[in-house]
Amino acid sequence: MVKTVLLTLLFPLLVLAAVPSITRPVTDPQGMLTPQETEAISRALVDLRAQKQVQMAVLLVESTNGQPIEDYAEAIFREWKGGEAGRDNGLLLVIARGDRRSRLEVGYGLESSLTDGETTDLLHAQGPLLREGRFEPALLAIIAGVREQVSPDDLPSPGGATMSWTRFESRMFLMVLFLTACVVARLLLQLQVSGLRDLKNSGLAAMVVALPLGTLVSIGWSGPWSPVFTLVVYGVLVGLFFWGWSLLKRKQTLWGLLLLFPMWSVLVGQLWTRVPLVNLADFFRWILLSSLVSIPASLPFLLLGLMVHRLFQQQRANAARSYSGSSESSSWGWSVGSSSSYDSSSSSSGWSSSSDSSSSSSSDWGGGGGSSGGGGGSDSW
Repeated sequence: MVKTVLLTLLFPLLVLAAVPSITRPVTDPQGMLTPQETEAISRALVDLRAQKQVQMAVLLVESTNGQPIEDYAEAIFREWKGGEAGRDNGLLLVIARGDRRSRLEVGYGLESSLTDGETTDLLHAQGPLLREGRFEPALLAIIAGVREQVSPDDLPSPGGATMSWTRFESRMFLMVLFLTACVVARLLLQLQVSGLRDLKNSGLAAMVVALPLGTLVSIGWSGPWSPVFTLVVYGVLVGLFFWGWSLLKRKQTLWGLLLLFPMWSVLVGQLWTRVPLVNLADFFRWILLSSLVSIPASLPFLLLGLMVHRLFQQQRANAARSYSGSSESSSWGWSVGSSSSYDSSSSSSGWSSSSDSSSSSSSDWGGGGGSSGGGGGSDSW
């Protein structure tokens, strides 16, 4: 049993450890390409970097071992750190032959030039060649498509961009924001019951609201969230959660749950979407859509839950009445029952061009500190 639990926990690490690190333009541990094909693709990647300032790497594996290729590629990109720090101009193409899946993971600085839809189209167009096992022409065509789509003028200037966040980090920030607002609202309700007119309780309430807010604003500011966005979203969530907790406390369970469900639907939706909430218009749009969808969908389940809850309470009340009746008839019966009852340097050193080298496939292709914004496209063939 202990072995099973340990293997389950270590499985993602074992999968990543089995994949070679990205140190060359083309990484092909299974030998799917001939040396001549590897050289041709590597030369195309070196030329792409020289012409378009994009560091693209190709990884060919047999399988991702059951892991979604999107998560697999993002994890490999995070370890590789392709592109330059601050410019995030890295690009990773993963081909899983046995899974018949492909993924183009896009660095944050390239997402304006290579949208999710465009990268998916690039991969899908080469599906027939990939099905036939003709990897060289398929990969060269994808590299050519990237060359046409990307312009160096669209890239951030060196050192001019703030550090981007990965999709996982964005999800975690939004989850912490929602959970913090929920907990703060519950604490405020408890302080209100104790009496906010008391100076001590008023000061404590101000600290409960202000300290998490200051922390969230400072953390979000290092990513894509402005202080205004964090402040407004935090305030709206605390207010709505406080209202919902108040309804639940007054035994208005149905209305309280109907108020709380849309907010949790927004959070669940953000855990699945590829684009996190970054502006207020999107936030309020998500709240509205979640209300329109989640309330009708959850209403039957809420009613069923309330019916079961009332039946359970009724049974408990009947049991209590029968128990009290039996205790009145026997004085000693009561006594018996009571006793039993969770490298930042850019440009030349990290990924220098191999134009002076005789072989492009042997070029040093270690990342220069770039990061992926979580965007990209995937396809099956």
